[in-house]
Amino acid sequence: KLVRDFPDSTTVKLFEEEQGKIRTECGRRLEASLDMCEKIVDSTCRAAKDKLKQLTAHDDKKDDAFNNLIVGAQAKSKGMVQERQEKEAKFAAAQYSKGEVDMLGQFVRLADYIAVETFAQALKKGCAQFLSDMCNRKAMKEMFVQSV
Repeated sequence: KLVRDFPDSTTVKLFEEEQGKIRTECGRRLEASLDMCEKIVDSTCRAAKDKLKQLTAHDDKKDDAFNNLIVGAQAKSKGMVQERQEKEAKFAAAQYSKGEVDMLGQFVRLADYIAVETFAQALKKGCAQFLSDMCNRKAMKEMFVQSV
C-alpha cells in the first residue's frame, strides 16, 4: 500500500521516514516495470533478427559441387519449377523479415514513448489529486489540526 493515513500524533520524523519508504517502493516498482519493457523489446528485436538471419543463411549442401557430383540425379526429387517457387517464397519471406528488422528502431522508440507517457500520466494524475486535496478547504483544516 503506497498511501497511508497518519494519526494526528504523527511526528515529522516519522512522516519523513514513511515517505522515504514509500518513495523507495515506488522507485522499485518503476524500475521493475521498465525492466519488463526492456526485456520485451529485447526479445522482439532478437526474434526479428534471428528470423532474418535464418532466412538469409546460405545452405552449403546445395552448392557443394562434390556433393552434387556424388549424389547426382538420385537426390533430385523436386522439379525446377518447384525449386524456383520455393526460392521465390524464401526470398519474399526474407524481404518481409528485413522490413521488420528495419522497423525495429521505430518499435523501440514507440515502446519507449508508451512507457514514458504512461508513467507521466500516472504522475500527472497523482499530482492533480494532491493539488485538489490541498485546495479543498475542509481537507486542509482536517489535515492541519493542531491540538494543544
